[in-house]
Amino acid sequence: MSESRPESDLRRLANRLDSVEEKLSGIAQVCAAVADDMLRTCFVLEEMSNAGLLPNPLPWNLGTRLVELQHALQAKQNQETTENGEPIDRRIERLKEEVTHLRRELARNNHG
Repeated sequence: MSESRPESDLRRLANRLDSVEEKLSGIAQVCAAVADDMLRTCFVLEEMSNAGLLPNPLPWNLGTRLVELQHALQAKQNQETTENGEPIDRRIERLKEEVTHLRRELARNNHG
């Protein structure tokens, strides 16, 4: 005897849900591994800074602006807009200016 249509649909839906749960579990594992690697990297950078091999304190603000600039450049390439409605070209120019200023400040403090 064949399955009734509703039972068949429910079974397919359950299988799809199981597949999604499995994929989400994999994504969660990758995200956890990336977070662990980032923490390790930050720890190593901090230790190198404490040992005098890198600027102390570390220029986290410069790093943050570089990441923001990279995101803005990607947004422009993907023809996306900014969250606050600022033109993407203006945001890129502002971030470039901030990066230049932070680099000069770092160099002025004998770290560049």
